[in-house]
Amino acid sequence: MYSLWRNATLLARFAERSPVMHHGRRVGASGILETTEAFTGVSPLMQTRSWIAPGAPVFQHPVETIWFGVRRPAKPSNRGWVALEPLSEEEARGVPPERIFEIRTEDGGPVDTTMIVLELPVIPAGTDLSVAREQYGSVGNSREMWLVMFAVASPAPNERAG
Repeated sequence: MYSLWRNATLLARFAERSPVMHHGRRVGASGILETTEAFTGVSPLMQTRSWIAPGAPVFQHPVETIWFGVRRPAKPSNRGWVALEPLSEEEARGVPPERIFEIRTEDGGPVDTTMIVLELPVIPAGTDLSVAREQYGSVGNSREMWLVMFAVASPAPNERAG
């Protein structure tokens, strides 16, 4: 069992539903959140820690809500060269410490994450709830569920196998 925190505030608990794998190696876990009242106001997002930037800041990006049974129009591909814009000092500092999410183990110990993703799948009114039950298991009668996925820091270059 894991829990999701922001500072000293418990936001949710979750049991691992599946491991997160990368190149055949387990790097994290995913699950369905059982949220607390403190979770109110959270939006779907991804937080990533940049170990190569000074101070290892955490950056945050919004994630689109997932709508079951609703086809979104394909986005035009913007593949090609683009000019990079320098970050402002505020942007370079990343997410303020009081807004950073943290994953903790059952015994309360922090998990050294490099990425936390919070997704919100929504089942529109008129869509059968059994669609979600088939994909995610028992989700009750709610038309919304919060999914979490996290990845941990990779081994340092001198610790990697060969």
